[in-house]
Amino acid sequence: MTHQYLRQKMIANIGSHQLSGGPLPLRRASTVAWPRKSPENTDRMEKDSLYKMLWAGGEIGMKMSDVLHLLRREGKQFYNADLVACAKTFRECGRFQHSVELLEWMGKGTIDHSKGYNTVCLDIMYNLKGMAEAEKYFASLPPAAKTLPAYGALLNYYSSTFVKLQQKKALQMHQRIDEEDSIDICSCLNKVCCRSLEMLRLISSGESPILRRLCTAATATAALRVSTEKHWGLHKAMLYNKLWVAGSNDGKMSDVLNQLKRQGKGLSTTDLVSCVKDLRKHSRYHNCLEILEWMENHTNDSSDREQALRLSIVCKLKGIDEAEKYFASLPDAAKTSPTYGALLNCYCAEKLIDKALTHFKEMDELNFANVVAFNNLMGLYMKVGQPEKVPPLVQEMKQKNIQLTGYSYSVLIQSYGCLNDLEGVERVANEVQLPNKTTRDWTIYSCIAAAYIRAGQSEKAKAALKKLEQFLDGSYNPDRAAYNHLINLCANLGDSEYVARVWDKLKSRFKSCNNLSYLNMLYSLSRLNDVEGMKKCLQEWELSYQIYDVRLPIAVIDACLKRGMIEEAELLLKDATRRAGERTWKSHVSLMKYYLRKHQIDSALRHMELGIDNRWKQFRGKINMFLDYFMKEKDVDGAEKFCHTLKKAQALDSGVYLGLLQTYAVAEKIAPDMRWRIEEDGVAIGPEHEKLLQKICPN
Repeated sequence: MTHQYLRQKMIANIGSHQLSGGPLPLRRASTVAWPRKSPENTDRMEKDSLYKMLWAGGEIGMKMSDVLHLLRREGKQFYNADLVACAKTFRECGRFQHSVELLEWMGKGTIDHSKGYNTVCLDIMYNLKGMAEAEKYFASLPPAAKTLPAYGALLNYYSSTFVKLQQKKALQMHQRIDEEDSIDICSCLNKVCCRSLEMLRLISSGESPILRRLCTAATATAALRVSTEKHWGLHKAMLYNKLWVAGSNDGKMSDVLNQLKRQGKGLSTTDLVSCVKDLRKHSRYHNCLEILEWMENHTNDSSDREQALRLSIVCKLKGIDEAEKYFASLPDAAKTSPTYGALLNCYCAEKLIDKALTHFKEMDELNFANVVAFNNLMGLYMKVGQPEKVPPLVQEMKQKNIQLTGYSYSVLIQSYGCLNDLEGVERVANEVQLPNKTTRDWTIYSCIAAAYIRAGQSEKAKAALKKLEQFLDGSYNPDRAAYNHLINLCANLGDSEYVARVWDKLKSRFKSCNNLSYLNMLYSLSRLNDVEGMKKCLQEWELSYQIYDVRLPIAVIDACLKRGMIEEAELLLKDATRRAGERTWKSHVSLMKYYLRKHQIDSALRHMELGIDNRWKQFRGKINMFLDYFMKEKDVDGAEKFCHTLKKAQALDSGVYLGLLQTYAVAEKIAPDMRWRIEEDGVAIGPEHEKLLQKICPN
């Protein structure tokens, strides 16, 4: 397999999981001191990007050494800590073979080893190949590498084996067989049992305080590990991964969970609920409901928060009527603030204002009307175009001594902005600056700035943006999304210098700039009509990206088309198609529409043919544009060519044939074989078809 093919396969594998929301269990290793990016090593891959590429390579059957050599040929560099952390993460997810391959690659002398490297190797050898191989590896280490952590790791595996042997009563069995003088002294079990018994003797005698301390800690750690594994089952990332894969293959969640149960894995309610919430983010409502139903059948009782979660998912999957039925079926004890709030959220999401108000009134009578309920109602008023009802609702919250959240203030500011009430915006801006106001976040300042921009108050908008920037700069943990939003607001204000300055600040505050930030910058430059700036930004991204995101070149292509820069658009599309393949279909649609408006039918058909493969559904709505054009121009030859191209991707339907017949009719031309063609394609001939056929296909 070629270098380019392997990379495309890996990128496609990452895209199928990550870009669609799939699981790549990224581990933030707390035990590894991550070195900061140094100026002289700008080609070093970030640890998350390295891990994703390794994971994706493993998914398509590649060896870790092949992936690393591939990345090395691209000029990428890795740190020791990054590779060790990847090996640890693979180990936690049960991918011991991949961990071994990584460590073997490191062991060839390409990278200097740390003290933690040998410890990780020992652990993976023990988990993958057993105690005997771990001993061999330890014996092969040079004296300088046999440090206290390495000795402690080996001792930990002896103690872990000792705990397991105790649980299985293997030590007692070994003693009995030994007394009968029938034991094979060369057997692995004999060696392990002897060492375990010797360790027990040493611990009991207390011959070495250091050994005793290490053994006690190691034995306790091993016992805790066995107890934890028995109680909690498997790592949450592994559980989520199993559920995701099963759902991707149309499998049942109950089958996965039952299998884990049969294997003796304890399934934590916390982990299951967390998996449900993660799956819900990716609209896998059917899988979510299956898990919650399984939990209800396999636990003694469900908490009100789990029932509230199930209610919201039932609404998404089956509709509001089924959600109401589920709420009605709950016992009175389960109709608590979370379940009431979940149903209110469903009403607000469906914009059922009458039901929402009735339900909110009932919640208020039961003292369940908390800040979340008020926020839901405020959001509903904004959705249905009634911003004037938001300020009175906020006043009611203040009268009830309900503290406003950042979301509450943001919606209130938006309502004043919609009402063109700049005095109201000013009052809120002054209120959030009060010393006793602890609820401050960047969204409040951004809403204030957006309200002034909408009202055309440039100076006040700039002052608000300055406060937002100061708030972000003073934050200990910088928020990438906040800086992206600030760039958007500066672009809406039309201040290109401000946009450039914030963009430079964003890049300086983060070790790397992700695809989303670059995409946001491209959209902002497009609003500023800075096509040259967009080209430079795209070139900068192409030199640093880890995963190719086709949305970025598409944004520049669209900007070029809006300004009639067709040659630049064609070149960009050619390069993007080479990298991303059929994912560039949207740009083919854009160029097709452009050429159609310019009456360049051959070029339009060319882009339709290039983009239509595997994307018939997306092109279906664009068919009438061609048919209308051919009918208007009385272009029978063009219509026939269009139908021939279209037929390569999908059988022609009655609508296409109707447009073709209408083109023949307005051009006053005949087609003797048209009736036979329609019947041959299995298309039903309706009254309109028959009327036109009598004109263009006379008997």
